[in-house]
Amino acid sequence: MGRAVSITPPLFSPEPGKPMSSFYSITPLSGQMQVTNSHGEMTFTVANNTDKILQTRFDLGLGVPSPAKKEWLQVDTKPCNIPPKGTVQVVVKLNAPAGTVGAYNFAIVAAAAPRTDEDYTVGPTVNFSLSKAAAPAPPPFKLAWWMILIAVVVVLAIAGGIVALVMRGHGVPDVVSKKSDEAQQILQKAGFTPKVNEAYFPGKDAGIVQDQKPTKDDPAPADKVVVLNVSSAFAFVPCVEGLAVFDAVSKLKSAGLQLGDQTFTTDGSAPNNSVVSQNPRNEVCTAHSNGLRVAPGTKVNLVIKR
Repeated sequence: MGRAVSITPPLFSPEPGKPMSSFYSITPLSGQMQVTNSHGEMTFTVANNTDKILQTRFDLGLGVPSPAKKEWLQVDTKPCNIPPKGTVQVVVKLNAPAGTVGAYNFAIVAAAAPRTDEDYTVGPTVNFSLSKAAAPAPPPFKLAWWMILIAVVVVLAIAGGIVALVMRGHGVPDVVSKKSDEAQQILQKAGFTPKVNEAYFPGKDAGIVQDQKPTKDDPAPADKVVVLNVSSAFAFVPCVEGLAVFDAVSKLKSAGLQLGDQTFTTDGSAPNNSVVSQNPRNEVCTAHSNGLRVAPGTKVNLVIKR
């Protein structure tokens, strides 16, 4: 197998010292020739740069260093007329003898009749490499009977472990939508420790479990603690001091509260457009906050840094 490694500027000239014409532009469609088992193919685009029809034939340019043998290569495109500013695709096929090794070069030539020895253009030099074909693939692996037996034993052991885990315990009970006291009793009977967090849920009756973590049928947590979020008739005032105004307002609304009066100050080192202080704040913005319950929709006044 092999592959092209580079394309270099033209090195071919049918007659040394004779300048090439600019009748054509020759461009390879890809940067490399794909070679597999000494066979490959390369496509070039040949463009007519003139304002007249050119009767064109195509040939190989082998006047390059380390040229490929001409019998290996075949131009698969027949002579044709290229219209003014038109293009045609030229295909070159490679069929090298098996076992050929080395790096080789070639180019293609587009020549206009009748003066094909003068009105021609040489394309860029294409470099490709040939190497010995890879060794044949080894025969397919066959399983011995004892390998199958070991695999069966392993699968049965894993299945047995899964069954044992399932039989040992069940998932977490579903207590969502139940009253808080009832939910706690269900969890305690199942061997879990309930932890209740109260929060205001708009439109929800107070004292009802709104969600739980872990959820229904989840694996039992190692500490056996199940957190219950229970709806409350009161809203809890969050601490929004130090937050950007937009984030503070969003947090208040999520807690079921409203934005109250806004005053501005230039004192302090807080960032601009951040909350310097809030009211109410008692038992809220402290190191050991106990939470402050208020009626839903209560307004929270903010002092904002400007």
